[in-house]
Amino acid sequence: MDNFERNVILMKRMLYLVEIAKYGQIKETAKELRMKQSNLSKIIIDFEKDFNIKFLNRHPHSVSLTSEGEKMFQHGCELNKILSDIKADLSQSSQTTGEIKLWTSEGLASSYIPACLPDFYQQYPEVSLTIISSLEDPSNLNEFDLGIVFHEPQFKDAVILSKGKLKFRLYASKSYFAGNGYPTSIEDLQQNHKLCLRMDFETLWPEWKEFFKNTKNITLKTDSSNALLNLVKNGLGISFIPTCVAAQEECLMSVLEKEVHIEHPFWIICPLHLKNVKKIRALAEFLKQTTEKL
Repeated sequence: MDNFERNVILMKRMLYLVEIAKYGQIKETAKELRMKQSNLSKIIIDFEKDFNIKFLNRHPHSVSLTSEGEKMFQHGCELNKILSDIKADLSQSSQTTGEIKLWTSEGLASSYIPACLPDFYQQYPEVSLTIISSLEDPSNLNEFDLGIVFHEPQFKDAVILSKGKLKFRLYASKSYFAGNGYPTSIEDLQQNHKLCLRMDFETLWPEWKEFFKNTKNITLKTDSSNALLNLVKNGLGISFIPTCVAAQEECLMSVLEKEVHIEHPFWIICPLHLKNVKKIRALAEFLKQTTEKL
């Protein structure tokens, strides 16, 4: 076996080790990589035998890296980054095509982003999009190419492509107004109407703490933006909804627009090595422009 072949095998083994460290199980890693568990186990065993180094501690239902495994894991992560840089450089010289993994909150992912996509695909029909969402901001950049986050980014290798403000207003469904009337003032809203809230509203907007505190009838609370939107759409109460989300819902009407409105910052970010990729820039600019219009 010549040196070139050895290098290729070494790189493959390092990348497999990185994936195993990510999932903490050989069985789960093999499943994700769509390969036999026995084949993956043999790759790592051969890796350890060839260098007489133990990279993994084997436990009954999991594996963990040894100190030598940690070193190799770091090298593998560096190799992954180099490969990502190479792909990014190749993408920059191509047309706006290919897959983008977008992270956003589950609220935007369930309503606003899907509503934007027809217009985006009219401009960029060769781009495919994978949307990843969760209740909390992501803890790292490994799983996505572009992200819309609602806390100032603290990632080491992130670059901010743009910053904006998401506008929130009070909304209720037409069926709610039919049964409960329309609030005439903040005091009327607080004393005589039902509110549905996210559990973190008071933390997000401390300046509105008194508003929530003085509201007599908070009927429901949830930690999910998607659940909150559906509660309001079903006529269970009034709540703060992003204007860009509410604009997609014909059944919703705004309440006390002049008296009650909130803005919350958001950041569109991407890993540093992807900042000049055409498809990433295209989607980031599109999302920024469509959000600002609302």
